[in-house]
Amino acid sequence: MYENGRDGIKQDFERAVCWYRKSADQGNANAQYNLGLMYKDGHGVKPNDEEAFRWFRMSADQDNAAAQCNLGRMYEDGRGVDQDDEEAFLLFLRSAGRGDNNAKEYLDEMYREMRGEPPHDSIADRWYRWFAEQGYHAAQYRLGSMYDEGKGVDQDDEEAVRWYRKSADQGNADAQVKLDLIEGYVTHDPDKEAEPTEQDRE
Repeated sequence: MYENGRDGIKQDFERAVCWYRKSADQGNANAQYNLGLMYKDGHGVKPNDEEAFRWFRMSADQDNAAAQCNLGRMYEDGRGVDQDDEEAFLLFLRSAGRGDNNAKEYLDEMYREMRGEPPHDSIADRWYRWFAEQGYHAAQYRLGSMYDEGKGVDQDDEEAVRWYRKSADQGNADAQVKLDLIEGYVTHDPDKEAEPTEQDRE
């Protein structure tokens, strides 16, 4: 109420910080998250990325989705902590899994700006699996390749074909070629093949 100036109470960031801190010190995840925001934005306290990070971490460890998302942003931007895209991705993934729409948008942004592959196979598996399940044909193709080659996952032809087919059905040419090599996949309707010509019969 002090932060927002509600119900006849005059907005007072310093008092808001005081009450958030009393609650946060007792382990309240929402208060820890809000105190992190106050430090991040410099409301009622001097801006301090390290303190913001500390409180976001405490809240995120209690599965507060908004705190996980904000902590991911700090890792992504290198604020209050060393920059780390892998950690940012995992935090966004945890947050999105709990329904945070901002985290889903940040995941989408990371995917669209990604260059090459994630540096570690374990991260690549989670990275591509998330986006493949959201329907991204390029990620479905990458995940199929991982199963095809046994890279970061146990080699599995059936899973490779499953993900290649999902990608191919969306028009991914690379996936269509892979399926063609694996099982003679065709992209046209065989019922619509032209009748053989006289020359063909001869």
